[in-house]
Amino acid sequence: MNRHTKAALAGLFLIAGAGTASAQAVIVEQQPDIVLVPEQQTIIREYVTSQPPMGYDPAIDFDITVGAIVPEPIELRRIDEPTLDTPYDYVVIENRTVVVEPETRRIVEIIE
Repeated sequence: MNRHTKAALAGLFLIAGAGTASAQAVIVEQQPDIVLVPEQQTIIREYVTSQPPMGYDPAIDFDITVGAIVPEPIELRRIDEPTLDTPYDYVVIENRTVVVEPETRRIVEIIE
């Protein structure tokens, strides 16, 4: 290897190392995941199916995934079930029960 090739390779390794170091410095703060056990899912499913159907405007487009925030225009209902330790809200979208944390409107579970 000639001197110029060695210098170029050393420079590439230095740049790659700096990129890796800066990527490692990024800290992402995540909220702990809330996982509903199967018994809780069953309680919620039975509660929701015993309630009158609710309207949902499909024109309100948002990402229906765990961790996403349900937009304010979407009406949430409280799961009024005393056997649950934690209060949750819900909305039914496309035949899926979307379980939501009331304080943040964050989706914590999607029950098919």
